[in-house]
Amino acid sequence: MGTSTSLPGLLYNSKWKQARQTGRRWVEKSVGDETFGEDCLRTFHRQVTVHGDEYGLRPTMQDAGIRLVDTLDVLRREGLTAVVDLNDVPSEEREERFIRAIADHVAYPGVLPAESAARRAAVEIAQRLLAEPTVKRAVEEADPAPGLISDDLFCVAYRFFFGAVIAGFLTTAFTAKIMVAAPILASLPAGAGPVLTKWLTKRVMAAILSPCEKQAQSDDKQRPIVELGRELLAESVRRALGTSTDTSSGLGEAA
Repeated sequence: MGTSTSLPGLLYNSKWKQARQTGRRWVEKSVGDETFGEDCLRTFHRQVTVHGDEYGLRPTMQDAGIRLVDTLDVLRREGLTAVVDLNDVPSEEREERFIRAIADHVAYPGVLPAESAARRAAVEIAQRLLAEPTVKRAVEEADPAPGLISDDLFCVAYRFFFGAVIAGFLTTAFTAKIMVAAPILASLPAGAGPVLTKWLTKRVMAAILSPCEKQAQSDDKQRPIVELGRELLAESVRRALGTSTDTSSGLGEAA
């Protein structure tokens, strides 16, 4: 994941001093996941707001977000075969092939931290889709029938994607950079990283306006969820980065 220049600012910028100090206390269990996560997220949002998106997350999330919406849409309308043909794939390999296909459609493999975070988020999206009985059955049986993705599942996947990208990026930044500056964090207990990632994902998800919520608030209840997802994409990226001017997101404060 890289050299000292892969994540500019995270190691040397003095703004991360408090987050590193909180990280020490987190490892020592004197503060909880929420305190450390909030410090990391607040510092990250301040960096992006003041210094711009030097990490390349905005274009990466924007592009992958469009591909995510398109992939979920085609699964709804056309079924599995529009994304992956599983007919000649051995049954025991179908889930793995499905995950790889979804990841390939949503996020291209890349070496930059933002690209890697988007790719991991795409894999997690595929895994979450497989947790749905209708999707799992279709994959296991190579059933090409359309209608796999309900409105609710679309909206969950939509919000989860942005949370997973930011959480994955920050967790990588923490383990790859902050720990270098604070060697005591090398004692990070096994499983603590995933715990932090899970908390950060939920925190960012809470700030993303769901297309389903938007539909419920709209005068036109018949507007397609996919159309609303595309319409909300730019604002969803801003909320994930903490640069939204809509203070109701809870993540738009740079101070």
